[in-house]
Amino acid sequence: MLVAVDDQNVINAGTGKPVSYHQNVGDATSYGFELETSFCPSKNLIVFFNPSYTNMSFDDDFKTGDSVLKIKGNQLPDTPKWIIKSGLIYTISDFEISPMVRWVDKKYPLRKGEKYMFIGAPPGCLLDALQIIFDTTAGKSAAFSKAVSKQKIEKYSQDLWFKDAPIPPLAVIVMRVNKKSNSCEGVVLGVDWKSIFADAGQNYQDFAPPGGKANPVYFISRAKASVKMASISMAKKLTYIKQIKKFFGQAALAQKLAMEGTDPYAVIQSLQ
Repeated sequence: MLVAVDDQNVINAGTGKPVSYHQNVGDATSYGFELETSFCPSKNLIVFFNPSYTNMSFDDDFKTGDSVLKIKGNQLPDTPKWIIKSGLIYTISDFEISPMVRWVDKKYPLRKGEKYMFIGAPPGCLLDALQIIFDTTAGKSAAFSKAVSKQKIEKYSQDLWFKDAPIPPLAVIVMRVNKKSNSCEGVVLGVDWKSIFADAGQNYQDFAPPGGKANPVYFISRAKASVKMASISMAKKLTYIKQIKKFFGQAALAQKLAMEGTDPYAVIQSLQ
C-alpha cells in the first residue's frame, strides 16, 4: 500500500518562544503491508500469525522564520512501525479456546537528537513505573524527583484534587528535549484517583488508615484495588491518566525545571 498525506499536523517546538498551538509541517508519505497467515497442525487446532508494517515519515523539515526543525524522514508520532498479532484457536466439542498476543512497536519514537526527561514532583508510582520502561530512577538517566507541599499539590492538580486525597493526583512531568533543534516539548500528567477508587469499589480513606503501614488495612486496600485494576482493559486504564498542561520552549527549559529550588509547576504555569 502507498499513501500520501498533505498537511500532516506537527507540534512546533523549535521556535525561540514557547507556543501552544499546532502548525502544518507539509507532506508525509506512508507505505507498508499487512499479512494474515494461519495453518492447522491438527484437526482441532488453528495457529495464526498476522504481522503488519507501516512506515510513515515526514517528507520535509519544518521551517518557521529563520529556524529549521529537522524532522525529514522521521516516523510520525503515534504511528507504530510494527504490529504483530498471533495466537491459536483450539476446538473442544462445541467450545473454542483462543489465547492471543498482540505486540505493538513504539508509538512515540524519539526523533534524531532527542532524549526523554522525567520529573516526579512529588515522586510516586508513575515515576517507579518509568524505571522499568526506560531503565530510569530518580537521579539516573534524566529522571529527577522533587518534594511538593500539599498546598501546591492541591493548587496544581486542578480538577483532579479532592479533599483528603491519600495519593497526590500529580503524577509526572514528561519532556522530549532536543538540544540540536533547541526545543523542549512537555506535558504535566495527573491521575484521576477518584475514578480509580470508584471503579475498584474501594474507600479512598482505607489507603491512608490510622496507623499508616502498621495498619493491615493499608496493604489490604491496595491488594484489593490491584486485583480489580488487573481485570480492567488497558484502554480503560489509560482514561485515568489526565493531561493537566502541555508546554513548549527551548531546550534550556528542561534543565530549568529540574534545577534544585525551582518550582517546576510555577514555571510551566507561567508559559503562554
